[in-house]
Amino acid sequence: MVTLLDQVSLTLTAVWGIIYLAYSARAFMRTRSLQYVLWMGAIVALLVVASTLLLFDFAGLQLPYTTAVGMFIPGLFAAGILSAGFRSRHGAYYALYVTVVTIAYLILKWAGGPYLLTLLAVHVPSSLIIITIPSYAAGRGSKFLFLTSVGGALISVAGVALAALAAGFPIFPPTVVLSIAAPIIFSSAFLMTLGLMLTKGWTLRSQREP
Repeated sequence: MVTLLDQVSLTLTAVWGIIYLAYSARAFMRTRSLQYVLWMGAIVALLVVASTLLLFDFAGLQLPYTTAVGMFIPGLFAAGILSAGFRSRHGAYYALYVTVVTIAYLILKWAGGPYLLTLLAVHVPSSLIIITIPSYAAGRGSKFLFLTSVGGALISVAGVALAALAAGFPIFPPTVVLSIAAPIIFSSAFLMTLGLMLTKGWTLRSQREP
């Protein structure tokens, strides 16, 4: 059952997501940088999942598309971070990897195969990218990216927990997961995107690289 706190959290997630979409679209028009497209894709996926939970309660986790769409949230955020921190092609390659693994997930689930591994194949590396790279960049002077790292840690825990629950392999008690999922979804999305908005032109690429 979705509580009032859940409804408020998911509504705030949707409102903030729309704000960040507008910000990213404007930033892309100004810079033509791939990371903004990737982050917009992640936010669109987040809006789809949040809207599904608002409309269908947590039973929406059992809908065929929810888990697959949810894989793009950490996946495209991570791809955008790779694109911003290193090179655009790194982000593009990782986004392609996420897409291929998500398709494999859908095929394996439809065929009754071992699809849990495909969930882990997206969530685990994406979580590591989202947490470690912004944290390292924050230590090198881009201090607001620490917010992105904290948000990444939150969304990583929530994403894995919800994906495992939807797949029928809960790693935490379902009542605990469902009671904190919506507030964590909002908190993580807010912190991750706020850190990105407050940090301009960061990179980990050597200045001597062509």
